[in-house]
Amino acid sequence: MKNDLGKERIGHIDRAMLIEYGRWRAKKGAGPVTLGIDIGVIKMIITHAEAVHGLGISSEPVDLARITLKRLGLIGKGTERDRQLTRDELNRLFRCFDDNARLTLPMTRIVKFAVATAMHLDEIYRVEWRDLDVKRRMLPIRDRNDPRNKTGTDQRIPLFDATGFDA
Repeated sequence: MKNDLGKERIGHIDRAMLIEYGRWRAKKGAGPVTLGIDIGVIKMIITHAEAVHGLGISSEPVDLARITLKRLGLIGKGTERDRQLTRDELNRLFRCFDDNARLTLPMTRIVKFAVATAMHLDEIYRVEWRDLDVKRRMLPIRDRNDPRNKTGTDQRIPLFDATGFDA
């Protein structure tokens, strides 16, 4: 965005410019979710400039451009994915991690744990050893992302070997 819209003065960015930008990004291969994120970032920047710095600009053109881009089918939800990695794909990924001498995180262990628990990376990083209930093989996840709610919910998950990776 910096290369494409960064030359423009923030107060000159209008609805038509954003629609044209959206069309151009879509032609270059940006999908509906990516373009939605782009427009969201632009709105965040303009809203910040308006609220924090008192610039006399409005985020309304961004909202209007978003509506147009949605109706054009350029902004929307992503396609649902249901394919799982094969064992061979996972092993190739693990070899890549293990062969990279510059990698300092135990990525193979992290990915195996993620596969075994269906936890997101940010959830894994929030786990503390004191959370683990070894006897019951349970692990609480605080503030777990819930796609139906704005706020997360606390959950307890069982740690068992259903995927071939023992959590």
